[in-house]
Amino acid sequence: MKTVFLSASVPLPTRHARFYETADPVAIKEAVKSLVVEIIPRGQIVFGGHPAITPLISLIISSLFPDHSDRAILFQSLEFEGRFPPEVEEFPTVIYTPRHPNGLNDSLLEMRRQMIGDYKYDAAVFIGGMEGVIEEYEIFRKFHPNCLVLPLASTGAAANIIFEEGKFDKYLKKDINYSSIFRRLI
Repeated sequence: MKTVFLSASVPLPTRHARFYETADPVAIKEAVKSLVVEIIPRGQIVFGGHPAITPLISLIISSLFPDHSDRAILFQSLEFEGRFPPEVEEFPTVIYTPRHPNGLNDSLLEMRRQMIGDYKYDAAVFIGGMEGVIEEYEIFRKFHPNCLVLPLASTGAAANIIFEEGKFDKYLKKDINYSSIFRRLI
């Protein structure tokens, strides 16, 4: 069974214009949907909770793959306790990481290290996003330097920045046939 790490978010207009200005929310949604549709029947996806991505993944799995809901492994930092989207309760496997005494940034860093370091991955997919997606990419590269990494630059935002700063196949820049990418490469 394949294990894929997903790092995705929808940039907010109130934070960091460099992410929001290049983001394509429709492409982000389509890329996440395609990943779930292609991977859940034959593998598992590990991801960190996000207010836009968690409900989307929950909806897709409950609609198309209710018997495979255990194949989405959700990480949540207790730093956000009381603010989790209600869909978090729909995931059979939620790993809650503790608050760090130094605050939010250290809490997220510990969650990311556990989420990325505790699994052997076949691939990592980076979709849209803001600074957290870039941080997860950097952590992922340290833990899994030889793993397949797919920054979907066509979704814009952080994924595009990762693509531009790295050495990746140019089809990831413009190809919007996400299902085909995942079927072919993962």
